Amino acid sequence: MSRIVKVEPMVGTDWNLVTVGWPDSCVGAVVLDRQFHIVALTDSLARRSGYDATALIGTNALGLVHPRDRARVIECRERLDRSPQAPDGQALIRMKDRFGYEGFGVEVANAPHDDGLIIMHLHEISAELRSAELARDLGRAVRELGGRFSLGGVADAVQDLTDRQFNGAAICVTIFADEGRPMVFPARSFTGELVVANALAGPRAPEAVDERRTKVRTGDGQHGQYDPATPRRVVFPMFNDQESCLGYLEVIRPWDTTPTSHEWLVYGSVAEVMHAAAMRYRLNSALQWAADHDSLTGLLNRRGFVEATKDATSGVVFVADLDNFSSINNEHGHAAGDDALAAASRRLKEVAPLEAVLARLGGDEFVGWLPGATINDGERLTRDWLKSLERRVTSQDHDFVVQASIGLVVVAAGEVVEHAIRRADAAMYLAKAKGGNSSVSAPILVPPEIPTKPLAGNIWVR
Repeated sequence: MSRIVKVEPMVGTDWNLVTVGWPDSCVGAVVLDRQFHIVALTDSLARRSGYDATALIGTNALGLVHPRDRARVIECRERLDRSPQAPDGQALIRMKDRFGYEGFGVEVANAPHDDGLIIMHLHEISAELRSAELARDLGRAVRELGGRFSLGGVADAVQDLTDRQFNGAAICVTIFADEGRPMVFPARSFTGELVVANALAGPRAPEAVDERRTKVRTGDGQHGQYDPATPRRVVFPMFNDQESCLGYLEVIRPWDTTPTSHEWLVYGSVAEVMHAAAMRYRLNSALQWAADHDSLTGLLNRRGFVEATKDATSGVVFVADLDNFSSINNEHGHAAGDDALAAASRRLKEVAPLEAVLARLGGDEFVGWLPGATINDGERLTRDWLKSLERRVTSQDHDFVVQASIGLVVVAAGEVVEHAIRRADAAMYLAKAKGGNSSVSAPILVPPEIPTKPLAGNIWVR
């Protein structure tokens, strides 16, 4: 059923009367020129928005549209230009009123009797439009996930999705990194609502979930949880195939009512996207770790060390060789040699400070950078490491001792780490010439000996 509504002429218009027909769900209309400047609007829309209608005349209507939705308004007009008689569908647009943003179903049509003007109808949002816009926003989030992947970008996309469906609802995604440090996206928490260190961080989180919560199955393995004691909070734990918790999605709602079926649908869809993002993050992290680390020792490899020290400006660098590695390999086999390398690396990590950058460059050669350290700090570390190597290593029914020769130098002001490594390598050979199982500290260079740019070639190959 339709009704005819008159839009009274406003100041600056060159027409007397426009008749507009719309369905009962329409709450008002605004007349625009092709640059989206407001020419006229209905009294019903002015009353609902809380604005002074006269003050709006001549302003750009896009300024009242949520920044994330402006492209959709322009798209509506482009669809009208392609099909002047039958524009294609509606869009869910958030419009700014005196109290914030309110969502409307927007449809654009040519103004009767005047091709230079367009009319924007604002409708109440139907269930069909909500579903269509949900699918559209999910598609955007998935494209973000499949394209230039970033957790922050995906979280922003699904936050926008949530807010468009339920004005004022906010999401926060916490992903547990392998080393136990949680990552939160977007980079904020909800005061008094979100606790990062929570019971869901356990290895088998389903056993730790509070049974008082209402659990709703919303997708493949995704269970939303709602506790009436905290009615504004909905939680979706995210699990991998081994049932360990990857993290959780939390929705903070601006109302206290029990979630509706449509809310569960939207939140569950958002949780599915973020679950895929969490899995992708874990996979990317694993691939990045494998690219930058030595699989045998867990230390950085050559590539990882170069990347980690590219901006190094001060500290101590050391280079180490295992003295008796060849004999261990020859007498006990390569498996014993691998155990010797693993033991030496493990004991180095035990005595090194947390900020140390440690790497196995290949074979039995190790390198380390101690940022901000003094030569005394470096000598203390080498003494502790050599002392720890005195403990025998058991492998393949054989016991043996691993020993090392170490050279260390101070990275001088203006010196690049590559050159410092070369000097530490020379100092290591002095320790080996002394009989091994010892360290040698080289003096600090003074200008003009210090190169100001990296040396060409692979300076670590002796």
